[in-house]
Amino acid sequence: MYARGMSQRDISSTIEEIYGFFVSHEMVSDITDAVLRELDEWQNRPLSNCYSLVFVDCLYTTIRNDYETKNYAIYTILGYTIEERKSFLVCG
Repeated sequence: MYARGMSQRDISSTIEEIYGFFVSHEMVSDITDAVLRELDEWQNRPLSNCYSLVFVDCLYTTIRNDYETKNYAIYTILGYTIEERKSFLVCG
């Protein structure tokens, strides 16, 4: 919801409408701040030098940004290392 341009108060009221419980806009802010820190760590992590398999998928969605809406491509790339460990390489 945050990525779609909803304010923290809008998210709070939407959660209450859909799920029937109250979440304060301050809690939405705290959760967003925590997720953004983790996202930054994830985006800056080291990647493997070699992936034996790579899967690519794309979803188009409309996102509001600075009071205008645009269609964006959201890519997801999943890679499998030679040791058969999977890792999301790109989301966004």
